Amino acid sequence: MLSFVNENTSMVWANRFLDRLKATAGDIRPATELLDVASPPLAEKVKKSRRPLVLLDYDGTLRAYVLDPREAVPDARILGVLSALAETATVYVISGRSKAVLQEWLGDLD
Repeated sequence: MLSFVNENTSMVWANRFLDRLKATAGDIRPATELLDVASPPLAEKVKKSRRPLVLLDYDGTLRAYVLDPREAVPDARILGVLSALAETATVYVISGRSKAVLQEWLGDLD
């Protein structure tokens, strides 16, 4: 029994656990790809819709994740894309950020 305890230390157990976890856990995030609204059959649905509804997540979708939340402010490209999209669609930005922060960052957009 002493031999078993000496060979199976907490460090050995932790390393074995982490190795098994790495072996079984794949990337749980879905693969991402750019949405091409010009490709069939999506293009037909877009053409038929009068004002499509577009729901976009902020962090991780519109803006890459950053460690410092103050660095997550939308840049001109993001604001331009949202503004252009809002001309033809109803756009909602979904976020875990506060309403006040989103209002400050995106409040000037339709």
